[in-house]
Amino acid sequence: MRNQRTRFDTGIVLSHKLEKNPGGIWVLTKEAISRLDGAVSMYYNEEFGSLTLSGGHGSEDRDSVKTHAEVMNDYVLSIGISQENIHLEPDSLDTVGQVVFTKLGIVVPKNMQRLKVISQLSHIGRIRAIVDFVYGSDFEIAYRPTPNVSHLDTEKERKSLEAFYNTFKGISPGSNSDILERLFGAHPFYISRQDLREKYSIK
Repeated sequence: MRNQRTRFDTGIVLSHKLEKNPGGIWVLTKEAISRLDGAVSMYYNEEFGSLTLSGGHGSEDRDSVKTHAEVMNDYVLSIGISQENIHLEPDSLDTVGQVVFTKLGIVVPKNMQRLKVISQLSHIGRIRAIVDFVYGSDFEIAYRPTPNVSHLDTEKERKSLEAFYNTFKGISPGSNSDILERLFGAHPFYISRQDLREKYSIK
């Protein structure tokens, strides 16, 4: 493992999506590569001691053999990051799931407290709102935007954040059990996922 002089315990990269290349292989988008390149640069500058890569499958890439996290993992391995310094969250189906499962599957079990979240400048506002709610006030969290590489759909971002607030209305920030119950009880992507409910249940 790396030394402990880093400012943050881990740098969290939430997946964008995958797209098919001309050969029919699911690969990273330019947005995803931008996030990863930014995170790798910060890693080598010793801003954090590990990389956490989050993402399962999206609605458009469910026939991909590998999850988003696994494809991102292949990329950072190819540019020299050691596997022992990479954590993977391969279960999530959207941004909310990425944040919840990263917290409960990686950050909390590994006793991490200091986190840096990396995403595009155009998404960082929505990401911050979701992360701050899911994590509550018990963690030190910083946000590092990477440059936009595509057009920002502000209306889509607004509607997505509004849907998040509506889904988790009445839940206290940082309340793991209540957030999980609402996620599996009201979020359309997770209502039928009994396997994930059991995996991430509060013991």
